Amino acid sequence: MLQQHKHQKVISRFKIKISIGAEERWADADKVFAHLMKNYMKAELNGKKPEPYTDKVNNFFDVINEEWKTALKESYPNVDIDQQLKNAKMWLLSNTHQAKSNFKKFINNWMAKAMRTGKVEPADGRTKQEFYKPADTPEEDLASQEEINEMMQKIKNKLRR
Repeated sequence: MLQQHKHQKVISRFKIKISIGAEERWADADKVFAHLMKNYMKAELNGKKPEPYTDKVNNFFDVINEEWKTALKESYPNVDIDQQLKNAKMWLLSNTHQAKSNFKKFINNWMAKAMRTGKVEPADGRTKQEFYKPADTPEEDLASQEEINEMMQKIKNKLRR
């Protein structure tokens, strides 16, 4: 219930009636609102509007310092750090429905994945990841276009039944 108190020195225009058990008290609405914002919101706004996600991403990548890039290069020796940073930034901007809050952690995980996906060749003694490659099929064992068309027709006939 909102009520305006006239006989007291008013900090806020509104007071909120609070019931705690059988006891009733009046509280300053601005103070109650500030308390709720501080304790139940993920971020304190401190009088500022939250920064749009794209701006957060762009600002983060604009202020990456050389010291951190050097640390990334030492940790992920054969990853093209500059290119992967561009790729990660593009991913963040393109996948806003999967918004991230800890960009440094995201970048570290991104670089670790780039290191182990086989896109880069480890040259520092780390284990090279081997990928299965099936044997090439001889040309004479491949189906001709006519045979493929015949197989497709049989499948279509079975589906119609």
